Amino acid sequence: MRQPGEFPDAPSGASSHPDQPGGTRAFAHNAFWMLLSDLTSKVASFILVIIIARGLGAEEYGYFNFAVSFVPIFLFLGTLGVNVEVFRAIARDRSSLSQVFSSGLVLRGSFGLLALVLSAAIGFLVLGGGVALLALVLVAVALFLDEMSRLVGTVFIAFERMRFHALVVLVNRTMSTLLAGVALASGGGLILITAAYLLGSVGALLFAWIALRRFFPPVRFRDADSSEMKGILKRGLHIGVASTVNMLTFRLDVVLLQVMRGPIAVAMYGIAYRFFESFLFVSWSLANVILPRVARSDGGSSATQPFQMALALVLTLYVPLAIGALFASEWIVIKVFSPRYAAAAPAIRWLTGALVLYGVAYLARTATIALGTRRGVAQVAVVSLIMNVALNLVFIPRYGFMAAAASTFATEVVDATLLIVLFVRAAGGFRPESFIAVPLLAGAAMAGILWISDSSGGTVLLVGPVVYALVIAAGALLLAPDATKRAVRSLRRPAATRPPLDQ
Repeated sequence: MRQPGEFPDAPSGASSHPDQPGGTRAFAHNAFWMLLSDLTSKVASFILVIIIARGLGAEEYGYFNFAVSFVPIFLFLGTLGVNVEVFRAIARDRSSLSQVFSSGLVLRGSFGLLALVLSAAIGFLVLGGGVALLALVLVAVALFLDEMSRLVGTVFIAFERMRFHALVVLVNRTMSTLLAGVALASGGGLILITAAYLLGSVGALLFAWIALRRFFPPVRFRDADSSEMKGILKRGLHIGVASTVNMLTFRLDVVLLQVMRGPIAVAMYGIAYRFFESFLFVSWSLANVILPRVARSDGGSSATQPFQMALALVLTLYVPLAIGALFASEWIVIKVFSPRYAAAAPAIRWLTGALVLYGVAYLARTATIALGTRRGVAQVAVVSLIMNVALNLVFIPRYGFMAAAASTFATEVVDATLLIVLFVRAAGGFRPESFIAVPLLAGAAMAGILWISDSSGGTVLLVGPVVYALVIAAGALLLAPDATKRAVRSLRRPAATRPPLDQ
């Protein structure tokens, strides 16, 4: 990732950096920072869940999981594609930073505050008063501040200086986890834990704002412009609808579980869902890395090559997780979260399978948006939401959280398929490279060896990765040497410059 340096719109006197956008060094640097920070933050988040689940018990953890699933529904209703359009505008013309960012900040702040009020009001109807509602309000404020940090992060990503974006995420998660540990060690309950969660969000936003003010061109609030706000809303409408609908797809199942089956079912699903959510950072990080390249491309191979590189990496990291869960999910749950959550193990198998499909879908969605296609992305999101809600309404009353997990898997099958088709159309063609098949073959070999050897428990964690790594190495060497070399060489060429995307 590039260090603070001289950009086309940077103030005079800023130092330059030899690494240019699109070069191998910049790509590798950005990928390193994004993956490192997200990995660290996800580990911290996972530890936070372990602390809460083991320290507070299933019911209180159920209320916490409900809050972090319920509130984002309303926060995303207020995004309206603002973050994406702020990024796109700044990435195309960095001299517009002050006007675009300030206008976006007014929109996100206004809609976010409205979301806080709505989530608290409807939360009262679902939960009643008491500790559960107070915990929800504290979580709501924390998540609102996280949204503000993400808006600042769009500037960091647009400038291809992902180190700052990565550090903001890192500060947030590590602070929240450390403070939660201190809270539990001092005998605190759910309220003190959620207060610690809030303090982590406060610290992250302060860090982000200081970095923005110190290392980037000046931002002046008076530059906020009503016409710019209207333009952002108009351009981001379809993306906002897609984001909101996509969020509903992944959050409404928890709301339905709370209403139909109560906090214990929410807790069990939350444990299983942790094995899905904790690894999403891989697809998020890689999408952030390829986003500027695809946005600058003119379609064709200049768009599909970085997409396929990211897709191969996503599959390489996700496929062994899904295979391993088939053989070791119950053992892992008991060892990590305690036997009281053992019933969540079968749901983990559904959700880690969905993880692979989500990675494919997310990359395709991000690349399609970067190419300027919005309406189709929103339509796919609506189809997925309708399917997911219908499945949950029919099966949750009878099968509980297992139905929610299976419905997520089925939805991701449809989502990934439709989004790949949409990306191929937006890019103007697609020629699959052979290296994409290598992780799938390695996963099949890993599953076969584990099944033949009747492996289970901790043995899976020892044998599985070794088999997978050996087959990956052999596959890359024997099946796709030329394609792999071409893909690596493509990263050394700057992406083609394209004119500003249609408004």
